[in-house]
Amino acid sequence: MLHDDSGQLSIDYIVGVSIFLITFIYVGAFIPGMLLPFQSTSDELTGMADRVSVALVMDYLVDDPSRPNVVNTTKLYNFLNNELDGSNISGTADKLGLRSSVKSYNLNVSLKYMNGTSRVNGTELPDFANIAQTKRVILINSTSNATAILAVRVWG
Repeated sequence: MLHDDSGQLSIDYIVGVSIFLITFIYVGAFIPGMLLPFQSTSDELTGMADRVSVALVMDYLVDDPSRPNVVNTTKLYNFLNNELDGSNISGTADKLGLRSSVKSYNLNVSLKYMNGTSRVNGTELPDFANIAQTKRVILINSTSNATAILAVRVWG
Protein backbone atom coordinates (compact mmCIF):
# COMPACT_ATOMS: atom_id res chain seq x y z
CA MET A 1 0.00 0.00 0.00
CA LEU A 2 1.25 3.35 -1.03
CA HIS A 3 0.28 6.35 1.15
CA ASP A 4 0.95 9.88 0.00
CA ASP A 5 0.69 12.33 2.90
CA SER A 6 2.76 15.11 1.33
CA GLY A 7 -0.12 17.67 1.35
CA GLN A 8 0.38 18.98 -2.19
CA LEU A 9 -2.50 20.88 -3.83
CA SER A 10 -3.72 20.47 -7.33
CA ILE A 11 -2.62 23.22 -9.70
CA ASP A 12 -6.24 23.66 -10.81
CA TYR A 13 -7.29 24.55 -7.28
CA ILE A 14 -4.48 27.09 -6.87
CA VAL A 15 -5.29 28.79 -10.19
CA GLY A 16 -9.02 28.91 -9.38
CA VAL A 17 -8.51 30.41 -5.94
CA SER A 18 -6.01 32.94 -7.33
CA ILE A 19 -8.42 34.11 -10.04
CA PHE A 20 -11.22 34.40 -7.48
CA LEU A 21 -9.08 36.47 -5.08
CA ILE A 22 -7.81 38.80 -7.82
CA THR A 23 -11.39 39.37 -9.02
CA PHE A 24 -12.63 39.96 -5.48
CA ILE A 25 -9.87 42.49 -4.76
CA TYR A 26 -10.52 44.28 -8.08
CA VAL A 27 -14.24 44.62 -7.36
CA GLY A 28 -13.60 45.72 -3.79
CA ALA A 29 -11.17 48.40 -4.94
CA PHE A 30 -13.07 49.93 -7.86
CA ILE A 31 -16.80 49.69 -7.06
CA PRO A 32 -16.79 52.28 -4.22
CA GLY A 33 -15.28 54.85 -6.57
CA MET A 34 -18.12 54.36 -9.04
CA LEU A 35 -20.78 54.70 -6.34
CA LEU A 36 -19.45 57.92 -4.75
CA PRO A 37 -19.51 60.80 -7.23
CA PHE A 38 -17.77 64.03 -6.29
CA GLN A 39 -15.55 62.31 -3.76
CA SER A 40 -12.43 64.36 -3.36
CA THR A 41 -9.05 62.84 -2.75
CA SER A 42 -7.75 66.20 -1.63
CA ASP A 43 -8.01 67.22 2.00
CA GLU A 44 -7.48 70.82 0.94
CA LEU A 45 -10.56 70.85 -1.30
CA THR A 46 -12.68 68.97 1.21
CA GLY A 47 -11.74 71.50 3.89
CA MET A 48 -12.63 74.39 1.59
CA ALA A 49 -16.04 72.91 0.74
CA ASP A 50 -16.70 72.30 4.45
CA ARG A 51 -15.64 75.82 5.41
CA VAL A 52 -17.84 77.43 2.73
CA SER A 53 -20.88 75.34 3.65
CA VAL A 54 -20.46 76.17 7.34
CA ALA A 55 -20.08 79.88 6.54
CA LEU A 56 -23.27 79.80 4.49
CA VAL A 57 -25.55 77.93 6.90
CA MET A 58 -24.14 79.30 10.16
CA ASP A 59 -23.52 82.94 9.27
CA TYR A 60 -24.05 84.22 5.75
CA LEU A 61 -27.63 83.05 5.03
CA VAL A 62 -29.14 83.07 8.54
CA ASP A 63 -30.87 85.83 10.51
CA ASP A 64 -30.03 84.51 13.96
CA PRO A 65 -26.62 82.85 14.47
CA SER A 66 -28.01 81.03 17.50
CA ARG A 67 -30.31 79.12 15.10
CA PRO A 68 -27.88 77.56 12.59
CA ASN A 69 -29.23 75.84 9.48
CA VAL A 70 -32.43 77.95 9.62
CA VAL A 71 -31.94 79.97 6.47
CA ASN A 72 -33.61 83.28 5.62
CA THR A 73 -35.59 82.94 2.38
CA THR A 74 -34.67 86.39 1.04
CA LYS A 75 -30.95 85.91 1.74
CA LEU A 76 -30.99 82.44 0.19
CA TYR A 77 -32.66 83.52 -3.05
CA ASN A 78 -30.51 86.65 -3.26
CA PHE A 79 -27.42 84.47 -2.87
CA LEU A 80 -28.55 81.94 -5.48
CA ASN A 81 -29.91 84.43 -8.03
CA ASN A 82 -27.56 87.40 -7.70
CA GLU A 83 -24.33 86.43 -6.00
CA LEU A 84 -23.71 83.19 -7.89
CA ASP A 85 -24.34 84.47 -11.40
CA GLY A 86 -21.52 84.97 -13.87
CA SER A 87 -20.72 88.61 -13.14
CA ASN A 88 -20.79 88.40 -9.32
CA ILE A 89 -19.28 84.97 -8.67
CA SER A 90 -15.72 86.25 -8.21
CA GLY A 91 -16.87 88.74 -5.54
CA THR A 92 -18.79 85.99 -3.77
CA ALA A 93 -15.74 83.72 -3.92
CA ASP A 94 -13.67 86.54 -2.39
CA LYS A 95 -16.18 86.94 0.47
CA LEU A 96 -16.15 83.21 1.16
CA GLY A 97 -12.35 82.99 1.14
CA LEU A 98 -12.02 81.02 -2.10
CA ARG A 99 -9.64 83.44 -3.82
CA SER A 100 -6.20 84.65 -2.85
CA SER A 101 -3.10 85.87 -4.64
CA VAL A 102 -1.77 82.31 -4.64
CA LYS A 103 -4.76 80.11 -5.48
CA SER A 104 -8.39 80.45 -6.48
CA TYR A 105 -11.18 77.91 -6.28
CA ASN A 106 -14.39 77.51 -8.24
CA LEU A 107 -17.77 77.31 -6.51
CA ASN A 108 -21.01 75.57 -7.38
CA VAL A 109 -24.01 75.48 -5.05
CA SER A 110 -27.14 73.40 -5.52
CA LEU A 111 -30.32 73.37 -3.52
CA LYS A 112 -32.52 70.27 -3.58
CA TYR A 113 -35.93 70.43 -1.95
CA MET A 114 -37.48 67.38 -0.35
CA ASN A 115 -40.27 67.44 -2.95
CA GLY A 116 -37.69 66.68 -5.66
CA THR A 117 -37.22 70.09 -7.27
CA SER A 118 -33.73 71.50 -7.38
CA ARG A 119 -31.62 74.50 -8.42
CA VAL A 120 -27.97 74.63 -9.40
CA ASN A 121 -26.04 77.90 -9.40
CA GLY A 122 -22.45 78.99 -9.74
CA THR A 123 -19.65 77.91 -12.01
CA GLU A 124 -20.52 75.02 -14.29
CA LEU A 125 -19.10 71.71 -13.10
CA PRO A 126 -16.18 70.42 -15.17
CA ASP A 127 -16.28 67.01 -16.81
CA PHE A 128 -12.99 65.89 -15.27
CA ALA A 129 -11.72 67.44 -12.05
CA ASN A 130 -11.11 66.69 -8.41
CA ILE A 131 -14.33 68.07 -6.89
CA ALA A 132 -15.05 68.23 -3.16
CA GLN A 133 -18.68 68.30 -2.07
CA THR A 134 -20.29 68.99 1.28
CA LYS A 135 -24.02 68.69 1.89
CA ARG A 136 -26.02 70.40 4.64
CA VAL A 137 -29.66 69.92 5.55
CA ILE A 138 -31.28 73.32 5.96
CA LEU A 139 -34.67 74.64 7.01
CA ILE A 140 -35.86 77.52 4.84
CA ASN A 141 -37.57 79.97 7.16
CA SER A 142 -40.73 80.84 5.25
CA THR A 143 -44.44 80.25 5.57
CA SER A 144 -43.98 76.64 4.47
CA ASN A 145 -40.75 75.98 6.43
CA ALA A 146 -39.39 73.84 3.60
CA THR A 147 -36.51 71.47 4.22
CA ALA A 148 -33.78 71.25 1.61
CA ILE A 149 -30.27 69.94 1.05
CA LEU A 150 -27.64 72.57 0.26
CA ALA A 151 -24.71 71.03 -1.65
CA VAL A 152 -21.50 73.06 -1.92
CA ARG A 153 -18.95 71.92 -4.50
CA VAL A 154 -15.41 73.34 -4.71
CA TRP A 155 -12.58 72.57 -7.12
CA GLY A 156 -9.32 74.21 -8.05
